[in-house]
Amino acid sequence: MRDGQAEEVLRFVEYWKGITGAYPAEVVFDAHMTTHRVLAELEKRGITILKLRERQPKEVARLQTLPESAWTKVRVEIEGRKDPTPRVVDERVEVRDFPGTIRQIAAMDLGKERPMLLLTNDTRRKPGTLLTRYARRTLIENGLGAQVEFFHMDALSSSVRIKVDLDVVLDVIGRACYRWLGSQLKGYEQAKARRVRDALLDRPGWVELTETEVVLKVPRFSRGPVLLESSVARDPTPIPWLGGRALRVGATRRKKPKGW
Repeated sequence: MRDGQAEEVLRFVEYWKGITGAYPAEVVFDAHMTTHRVLAELEKRGITILKLRERQPKEVARLQTLPESAWTKVRVEIEGRKDPTPRVVDERVEVRDFPGTIRQIAAMDLGKERPMLLLTNDTRRKPGTLLTRYARRTLIENGLGAQVEFFHMDALSSSVRIKVDLDVVLDVIGRACYRWLGSQLKGYEQAKARRVRDALLDRPGWVELTETEVVLKVPRFSRGPVLLESSVARDPTPIPWLGGRALRVGATRRKKPKGW
């Protein structure tokens, strides 16, 4: 854990309160994001916590000695999941630097030999609901990972944290733009950003700027009709920050514009 990382969660919830007027209702994060001491601070603020706990050998050994009758099957409501009915033990445990006890949900049959451990101060929702909530957080994280891979962000681009944060935000926006474009193209509605780029956009072209239009001209290619028959090409979109000019996509037989 980097210096100051454990406190980032507290800084985030204070920032959230500053712009919305209230603390976030819930925070969800992995095992290495913060400490149990910070969990106690979040609870004092009335925030619901859902945190993955490290699989400490002593705790894993204790759980493995529990009788089969201690485990109950629940359902995780994630479409397409290979293991939707894990076994769980729902109990209260003591953890270091957290006053009193905290609810722990241990789950088996999730594709790992050792149990998954979740810590939470939520006493209302059932174990299956909480496991589903955490699984959705993981899907978001995996989606960000795919974006980072697509935009060649495997390494931090800067030691300045705000620059790294900005890069990630721009990557998310970039992927969203690719996905929106795919949603407008027949046969690419569910395509990933990389496929949209490789199949339709990774090719030469040029832009012509007129008094009323911004025309993107692309030499003819095999998948060109998919692009040209879409709403992107049929319904020119005015761009406010370009003087209201409409964006239009068109094909040309020429490899280069005249006078290039």
